This record gives sequence, structure tokens and C-alpha cells, in this order.
Amino acid sequence: MGFQLEWDNNDANIKFYGILVLQDLMDANGLIYGDGRFDEMCVQIADFTDVERVDLSSKDAKIITTLEEGASRWNRVVKVIHVTTNLKLKTLLTLYKEGMKGTNWIIEVVDTLEEAKK
Repeated sequence: MGFQLEWDNNDANIKFYGILVLQDLMDANGLIYGDGRFDEMCVQIADFTDVERVDLSSKDAKIITTLEEGASRWNRVVKVIHVTTNLKLKTLLTLYKEGMKGTNWIIEVVDTLEEAKK
């Protein structure tokens, strides 16, 4: 497992590390969506600052987008903040953000954890 999930009341904080693969994203989302706190979650911070390599494709971004579109039907008021300076990941997150435009979720990409916690 290349991530660690912690809850801050009803908000989820995920720290990814090592090599980022689709399965890590799916496993993290599964833990969040399967937790009773998801229904009341307002903020999810996904911190990718310790990711050494991104092994994801545009197809993987579409898969995650589709899963999160479904989750947005259950909880309509989530702000998802991604923390990364990785250019490949930022490009994939742009695809994800475009795909999430039809939902009420707010999607942000920032460079530092401090920015995410503002």
C-alpha cells in the first residue's frame, strides 16, 4: 500500500508515497467511500509530495473520474485538494478536473500542503 489515510473529524487526509499506481488511488477511495464519515466529509486533501514516480495514464485518470462522479451523487459538497508539483500528475489532474465539471465538487491543485490547509 503506497498511501496512508487519516481522518480529521469528517475530513479525509491521504498521503501518497513511492510509486503512484491506479490501485493505490482506487484503494484509498474505497476506504473513504466505505467509511461512514464520507457522508459528512467536506474536504479531502490528497498529498502527493512524497510520490517518487507516477505510473498513471490518461485512461487511469478517466477511471478515477468515473468512480468519483458516482461518489459525488452520495456526497455533493466535497472540496478535493491535490498537493503536487509533479508535472505529469498535474496534467492528469487537469483531465480529472475537466471530467468532474458536471458535479458540485470543487477540485483544486496546489503546490504545498500549507496552501491546501488554508
